[in-house]
Amino acid sequence: MESALTLQARMKRCRPEHTLTGFFFQGALEHVERLIGGEVVAEIRSQVPCTQEALLPVLSYPASDYLRLLQLASQALMARGRSFEAAMEALGYGAADGLFAWSTGQMVLAAAEKDPHAGLAEVPGVSRMITSFGEREYQRVADNHGRFIFRGELPGPAWMLGMFRAGIERIKGCQATLEVDPSTFVPYLDFTVDVRW
Repeated sequence: MESALTLQARMKRCRPEHTLTGFFFQGALEHVERLIGGEVVAEIRSQVPCTQEALLPVLSYPASDYLRLLQLASQALMARGRSFEAAMEALGYGAADGLFAWSTGQMVLAAAEKDPHAGLAEVPGVSRMITSFGEREYQRVADNHGRFIFRGELPGPAWMLGMFRAGIERIKGCQATLEVDPSTFVPYLDFTVDVRW
């Protein structure tokens, strides 16, 4: 489904006004360091301008820099045997560490522990606070089934699956499956994710 070429296509659609908060950068870099070491992270930082200084979790940084970080980190993970999709999913999973360390992320998890729909319904609003691109919508499909509709989601579906997997693992007692709609088209800016528990 996804490939380095689809990420490049999304990178070309990125505009200067597209930003996201620093915890995405921090979470992804820390996860890469845990997976393959600090030397790789130092090399990535040398090629991503905003990461050469200390990142502040709640400040906004260029989405173009984040996509470059994803590109470099996915290449490093692929060189160590992962597929592109598995690499992107791992990077999304790592980025979630930063989100869920933040009070707003913890609020989403707390709501989801009481009622998964309540927590999932918070995601579009939280996303508007931490990114300046894309549109996200949540739909309750059934008592144990929800659907996210993403439009203009620059990091793409594999990265988003990693974010969701990390969140679901943090919800006590929640066992869920995730599925990206197979009718999604290149470059995977617009897609749906079904969550069933």
